Amino acid sequence: MLAFPINNSQLFQMMENSCPSIRLRILSDFFEKKGDEFGTELLSRVFRDPRVERVVAAQNGKGWFFNRFHGTDSTESAMRFLLEMGIPKEHKIIQQSSQALIKASKEELLTGIGNPGWKLEKLGLSGSQTIRAWLLALAGKEEHSTVHQAVEHSIQRMAFAAGVDSFAAITQQKGKFLYLAKDCPWPDLYTFRLLAATQGWRTVDNLSIVESAIKAWIRLEPLPAFCGMHQGKLIAPAIFGMQQIILPFDVISDAQWMVWFHRMELLARLGMLKRVSTLTTYIHDFFAWLQPWQGWFGKSIQHTHFSRWGAYTGLMLEKDWRNPQRRQFDLTFRCLLIWQFLEEKNSILEPDLNL
Repeated sequence: MLAFPINNSQLFQMMENSCPSIRLRILSDFFEKKGDEFGTELLSRVFRDPRVERVVAAQNGKGWFFNRFHGTDSTESAMRFLLEMGIPKEHKIIQQSSQALIKASKEELLTGIGNPGWKLEKLGLSGSQTIRAWLLALAGKEEHSTVHQAVEHSIQRMAFAAGVDSFAAITQQKGKFLYLAKDCPWPDLYTFRLLAATQGWRTVDNLSIVESAIKAWIRLEPLPAFCGMHQGKLIAPAIFGMQQIILPFDVISDAQWMVWFHRMELLARLGMLKRVSTLTTYIHDFFAWLQPWQGWFGKSIQHTHFSRWGAYTGLMLEKDWRNPQRRQFDLTFRCLLIWQFLEEKNSILEPDLNL
């Protein structure tokens, strides 16, 4: 068993001094107390965060944020940001947005992404439909037919990846660009996001498929940058941060750390950190690497990838990292999210929450 990364007094320190979002997430993600009086007060403080106020003010009467679907300042980035900040998926703001996505026209689903939104889907990759399915799953709409269909396609892509022995065998070259050959739907970021956000697919056979796909990825990494090809034109798929898993901790750049935390949380939510022995060893090595900081994530890092909430970036819950302690709280919280999928929640010592 992997010991809890920080001790009870450190957890108490986070509950006393971190931002309202981190405190609310600790309550809801670890102790399932988001609805009590303390959690309600924290949620009201989250809504007073200027960043949250800005995003909420950008929601129109139909439920769309910033009048666009994909990208920075979009419905996609807004929903992810608000949920990460601790706003419950049941809240009317999230539900209004999910209803807008359910009713969305093809044209609305192309805002911010353009024609690649449907062209990628034609190639078996993640476009507008997969992104919409992921957002609906985050909003608690896993039973919607859009989500079911996208999950089925994602499992098929994982099954394809599980059988790949050479990345060169599934790619072709056009000038200096590498692109996937026809009928070679390699998984991308939204494949992992969607499966991490859903539960219904997790049969013995499907979990084995995903496990085999992850093992193939590790065996083939680092993967080269690649595109899709539609009617002779190259299209960029969502492969941000999806080219290498196993990186030595001491050589990860500040920008790569943001990607590392996001990727590891997805793998943890998929249950793969416990199923794939290489990942189990790697994540145990990571928590051992934290020991000089007594379990805190104490490495000094800084990059706009953490603070800029877009389609692919954004993890900072604290208002800024000018105070090193705020950075430590933010990144230690990310470590705890990863840890909780390795061990049972009830092995966490609950602090006194009457602050």
